[in-house]
Amino acid sequence: MSVRNLAVSLLSAGAMLPAPAARGQTLTTLYEFIGGRTGGNPASGVILLGRVLYGTTPVGGSANDGTVFKVNATTGAHKVIYSFVGGADGQSPDSGLIYRSGDLYGTTSAGGSAGAGTVFSVDSATKTETVVHSLAERMGVARVN
Repeated sequence: MSVRNLAVSLLSAGAMLPAPAARGQTLTTLYEFIGGRTGGNPASGVILLGRVLYGTTPVGGSANDGTVFKVNATTGAHKVIYSFVGGADGQSPDSGLIYRSGDLYGTTSAGGSAGAGTVFSVDSATKTETVVHSLAERMGVARVN
């Protein structure tokens, strides 16, 4: 069997061929979180709307109870949209955000009326936070013996 026929046979049999070598990639830091009023320890990922990234930090902000932030994906300019104060509004947002009709939605792991967290929305234009639901008890995994 010739080399050409072998190659055609492998391709038609669905054999996996190695991917071409990856080209060099460059990592660019858009914004470095340092804690304090600007927020810290983002861990839940971001969403991209146009050229703006939106996300949460579980610490930092005006009361050190977390933030909702935005970062311009072109310039790296950072702005806190909302700072949680740890009371009825929630504390420590630890989820990613979803976007719907101008509002960003997420959850906090503490705060709210029972201290067990909230589901919240933040109007991205007015920067107003609304508690959609205050959790009555901490949610977790039940242990079965």
